[in-house]
Amino acid sequence: MPAESWIMQIDESSPLIATATHDGHDVSPEYSRLTGLTDSERLMEEDPFTGGMAHMFASHIVARKSRFQVDLNRERTRAVYLKPEDAWGLKVWKADPPPEHLINDWLGEHDSFYDQMTEVIGNMLNAHPYLFVLDLHSYRHRWDPFNREVEEPQELNPDINLGMSNIAEKHGDLFEPIAGVLERVLGCVEMPGRGMLDVRRDVRFKGANFCRWVNATFPGRVLCIAMEIKKIFMDEWTGELHEERYKALLDGLLKARQPLERALKSL
Repeated sequence: MPAESWIMQIDESSPLIATATHDGHDVSPEYSRLTGLTDSERLMEEDPFTGGMAHMFASHIVARKSRFQVDLNRERTRAVYLKPEDAWGLKVWKADPPPEHLINDWLGEHDSFYDQMTEVIGNMLNAHPYLFVLDLHSYRHRWDPFNREVEEPQELNPDINLGMSNIAEKHGDLFEPIAGVLERVLGCVEMPGRGMLDVRRDVRFKGANFCRWVNATFPGRVLCIAMEIKKIFMDEWTGELHEERYKALLDGLLKARQPLERALKSL
């Protein structure tokens, strides 16, 4: 395992795993020399603080490398952003894209991650009939640089979006209790200054490559849900954390652990 690329802690006594594949901000010296992006530009599209959320679960994997160097949540052919259209229109490189040997090195980290997850999940399935993987992400909701307080409409931007459409239809009913726990427990979290969290399914995000891969590789035994949390717990322009709101989220995830384990055991 490339230890510099992600942090992993596994406790096989629990059937729960949390991942934060976009938490990382580190890049290699080679990337730094070639990129046309500033640290703050990268931070806007990374998912800071989701690693702390993942730590609420005994088993967790948190990326240290920035998604801008290699995106663990995209399919391999798109895991290194080469063109602006790969990266929200951002000019990723100062001049030409990186040389092929660097791209191959970074894609090797992508390969290692999926190999490691295959091994980890396979081992945990020896101890549990079912597993639940919570893939944690965050998303922007204030896009106007001239008026940074303006939020995107709540109707299309829930506080928490559960991405579930990648689950095979024949397994949807089996895993319904898991989604129900997340909706019930997190929907009762009071966010300071905002009220109860608005938790809905598949409104903006359906779940990307990692969830699709987990659900397809271990069908009927492992459920992976992508949780996209609106960046109401931080200032998405400056990166400053709102401590009280973040603590409320952490407490909600912690409260969800036992109900999730009970739901898995009842399947």
